[in-house]
Amino acid sequence: IIGMTASSEARLAREAELSFACVGLITDYDAWRPHEGSVTSGSILKVLNKNSGYAQAFAEELIRQLGQDQFESPHHSAMRRGICSNLAALSEARLAELRPIIEKYLKRP
Repeated sequence: IIGMTASSEARLAREAELSFACVGLITDYDAWRPHEGSVTSGSILKVLNKNSGYAQAFAEELIRQLGQDQFESPHHSAMRRGICSNLAALSEARLAELRPIIEKYLKRP
C-alpha cells in the first residue's frame, strides 16, 4: 500500500459490514534499513513482479478456502448498534440512498 495505511479502507469495510484484511508485500527497505543498498526502479519492479505471483497464489487459496464454508462474523452486523439517527425522520429520498447498506435494519410493516 503506497502511503502505508489501510485505515480508510478498514473504516469503509466496517461501514459496509465486510470482513477486511490487509495483505502487505514489501518492495524495498530503503526507508528504515540504512545498510541496504540503493533502491532503483529496476530493483523495485523485479520485486513487484515476484510479489504479484505471491499475491495471485494467496488470492487463489483464499477464494478456495472461503468457498468451502459460509461463516458468520461480528463484522457482518457491525452497524446494528451504529445507527443512531431516527430513521423515521429521514426523507424517502435519503432512505433510498441509504437502503443498500441499511436495509436489513429498516423496520418493515
